[in-house]
Amino acid sequence: MRKKTAVYPAKNFMSNRRLGIWSSGPFDISPDGKEIIFVCDMAGSMDLWKLGSPRGWPRQLTFNGDMIYELSFSPDGRWITFAKDNHGDENYQIYIVGSSGGEAFKISQADSARHYLGSWSKDSRGIYFTSNARDPKTFDLYYYDCQYQHAQVLTTHEQTGTYQIVGINAKEDTLFYTFSPTNSRQELWELNLRTGKKRLLFPASESIEAVVRNVCWIEKTKTIWLLSDYQRDCVGIGKLDYKTGRFEYFHAPNREVDAMALASDGSWITWAQNVDGYTRYDFMRLPSKQRVQFPWPRKGSIVPGVVGTSYAVSKNDRFITLLWSSPTRVSEIYRLDLKNKKLEQWTQCQSSNIAPGDLVHPKLYKYQSFDQRPVSGFLYLPKNGPKPYQTIVWPHGGPESQFRASFNSRVQFYVNHGWAVFAPNFRGSTGYGKEFRKLIYKDWGGGHYQDVLAGTKSLITGGIIDAERVAIAGGSFGGYSVLWAITQNPELWRAAVDIFGISNLVTLAKNDPPEWEPWIRAMVGDWRVKADEEAMIERSPITHVDRIACPLLVFQGAKDFRVRKEESDQIVEALKARKVPVEYILYPDEGHGWAKTEHLLEELEKTLSFLETHIGRRAQKKLAETVSL
Repeated sequence: MRKKTAVYPAKNFMSNRRLGIWSSGPFDISPDGKEIIFVCDMAGSMDLWKLGSPRGWPRQLTFNGDMIYELSFSPDGRWITFAKDNHGDENYQIYIVGSSGGEAFKISQADSARHYLGSWSKDSRGIYFTSNARDPKTFDLYYYDCQYQHAQVLTTHEQTGTYQIVGINAKEDTLFYTFSPTNSRQELWELNLRTGKKRLLFPASESIEAVVRNVCWIEKTKTIWLLSDYQRDCVGIGKLDYKTGRFEYFHAPNREVDAMALASDGSWITWAQNVDGYTRYDFMRLPSKQRVQFPWPRKGSIVPGVVGTSYAVSKNDRFITLLWSSPTRVSEIYRLDLKNKKLEQWTQCQSSNIAPGDLVHPKLYKYQSFDQRPVSGFLYLPKNGPKPYQTIVWPHGGPESQFRASFNSRVQFYVNHGWAVFAPNFRGSTGYGKEFRKLIYKDWGGGHYQDVLAGTKSLITGGIIDAERVAIAGGSFGGYSVLWAITQNPELWRAAVDIFGISNLVTLAKNDPPEWEPWIRAMVGDWRVKADEEAMIERSPITHVDRIACPLLVFQGAKDFRVRKEESDQIVEALKARKVPVEYILYPDEGHGWAKTEHLLEELEKTLSFLETHIGRRAQKKLAETVSL
């Protein structure tokens, strides 16, 4: 007989601190490796903090309450630059603040434009960045002189897409940057700061489709290391000879490499590899290729959780900082001391308000979809509650993303209250190769939803989940999946929760930022082309809104830059007109994700109450009382 666990209120789960909205941080390590800076909601909103010792008490450096997306120490360690938006509008503005705190100074001047941090100058007197202030569909490269408080345009672009600076050489006469029109097509370019001449470095032609990320310039060997899926299905680690242009793979596994970092002299390399949503972590000395083991809690080389997709390395290459999380451990920042082979946890985000034994490890659930394609997902089973379980199906956002084996406060909260949660990694998910990921292109609501449906029905047939008590919930693209599901199989889904989901593919395409136009065309189509528009209308949940029968709860940020408020407004208005039960929670000061802890707390409490009212134990009790009368 299983031992029952304690049931906790939502505030206990929110007492765990969040290191940013997304799993990658941001965070950085000081040049000497003695301090780290990071974004955390310790004071109730996402602000900048600094920490000078393992598990010490951090110092708050900003008090703005807005989400910080990027940050970096200056090479001399005296300054910190960061990019933040205004209440979730994602028009990132760049600021500088002293590393000991003080008033932050804004260096960007266009409040309605987006700015991406690039690199500090070697002397810490200037900052390289990109901005779409001149043209919202593209980005130009800039240099900001901190002494004279002046921004200079280095080069302009006309091609639609996102440009981001990824490095600079030792002489500071060559700037490296990427161009990303879509998530599948990226290019690495260089800008000669003396002549102003631009050159495509990789791939060799603009017509070649390949991922390019985690670019590392090694001055000593004149080599560029990067992650790419060039001419292969899975992302691997490659080397580009700067002089000859010759490219070769250093590590080309049949699993995706998530992240990579190198010593500035190329004497070591470390990387994280995705294995069914978990992480295989490796460290290797170069050029000997000798693997070094560090004291991770692991089974072989597999870390029981997820190593985050970014690293920060100290100037002397001695220290690496990284994120680690597991299903029952919140994300924490660790510092790896390469000299002493010592791994230390620095942040202390895990709360003591929940007993570790009351949290749940998921099972990796593998099944075959409608076309016999193998698909997997994570299945969380409650320690409280009888089988078959009342269940929440949780399709992830993206869609080019993945539900990972990291801590998820939403999921653990619902499981603690007696709900099973099934999170499928349907076709279109990252982590399984290019071919699998691109199956979502122009097929929203098609094969991906059949994967979600097949997994759900498999669990019903297996007697694991209760067919009479199945809900579906998700955010962003996951919200689209929710809305599409309840229009396609109204007989299955008994309640639904849509968190800033897409209801209309045409209005999504019309309203998304201009720089995303190539991505939208590749992903869902071009609404100006009749055949594409017809297909987009057919795959829009709003087109089939008359089939929705179950109660719906909707959450939306009024300043959402990606999924506009109009997407939620449309579906809510249509359901109200049909008298279908619908609740609408709108946050006027939030965007695509909740920067404020109080809003996430409210989401958890309202969602649980909604599900319990309509299909959970509370609803079952009410039904039994009605029948007895």
